[in-house]
Amino acid sequence: MRKKLTTAALTGAFTLSIAFSATAADSQQASFAIGANEFKVNGQAISMEQGVVVENDRTFVPLRYLLPALGLNQDNVALDAEAQTATLTAGDKIVVLTADSTDLLVNGEATAMDVAPQFTENCVLTPLRFVSEAFGFTVSWNQEEQAIVITKECTEEAVEEVVEEATEEVVEEVAEEVAEEATEEVTEEATEEVTKKTEEVTEEVTEEATEEVTEEATEEVTEETAEEVTEEVTEETAEVTEE
Repeated sequence: MRKKLTTAALTGAFTLSIAFSATAADSQQASFAIGANEFKVNGQAISMEQGVVVENDRTFVPLRYLLPALGLNQDNVALDAEAQTATLTAGDKIVVLTADSTDLLVNGEATAMDVAPQFTENCVLTPLRFVSEAFGFTVSWNQEEQAIVITKECTEEAVEEVVEEATEEVVEEVAEEVAEEATEEVTEEATEEVTKKTEEVTEEVTEEATEEVTEEATEEVTEETAEEVTEEVTEETAEVTEE
């Protein structure tokens, strides 16, 4: 168990180190250029089937492209077609968008927007500025590239949050591994004990059966011998009498 526990601890420490390094690395930055068919996340270009939309001086981005820009993925979003809502979750932050509503719910509190998200059959057009700011990003305009840029600097609080989450995961993994190892040991010990008891019982039963069979056989032999002796004596007596 000690060997496995050490392995789990090292694995957890490695995971924690990676998580810490990722958080402590360069800040998260994404840019959406007007009229472009791609956007950039930390300098890496990602193609878009549908570009940004500008209406009333407000920029809308399809939700599926805004997610990676915010450092999120499909696991961080839940769509409710009936209620016409999109719920984005990251850590302890929950942001809810409602179709045709200018109220943006951030952890249950309403934040007023001057535009509403647009829900279509295949797309959710998201107000870029308001959602980005809800997740702690700053929004700026790059005149030269004609692009909206969102940036989130690494903070000590963010680092502590990631480290805490990673630590909890490591503890859970170690606990599960220790419990599994303990279960295997208990099962092995129980199996060995049952096997030993079975062997002991079998030996006892065999000895008792052998003794019983021997005793019965002895009794039968004794009875047969007595009968034979009696018969012989009787015959000899009869012969003497005849003489």
